[in-house]
Amino acid sequence: NHPNAFVGPSPQRILAENGILTRHYAIRTAHYHFRVQAPGTRALVTQLYFPDHPRNAGDSIFNPRLLMSTGRNGATHTGRYDFVLKA
Repeated sequence: NHPNAFVGPSPQRILAENGILTRHYAIRTAHYHFRVQAPGTRALVTQLYFPDHPRNAGDSIFNPRLLMSTGRNGATHTGRYDFVLKA
């Protein structure tokens, strides 16, 4: 777990704050990797993408269903995606 990632109550919520940086890939769009798991269930491992990133359209495994909502809270950049996991 990254110290600046927050996992909230059900449904599971991820709030990525400005302490998490993306790596620039030569052939991929910018994305974060996540592993989320409800107690007693299998882990879900996936990637989340940034809206309006110029490389989204050319990424062969980009999935628009995995776009984060992004915004700002003062000087902090935020990203949000709601994971709903069956218990």
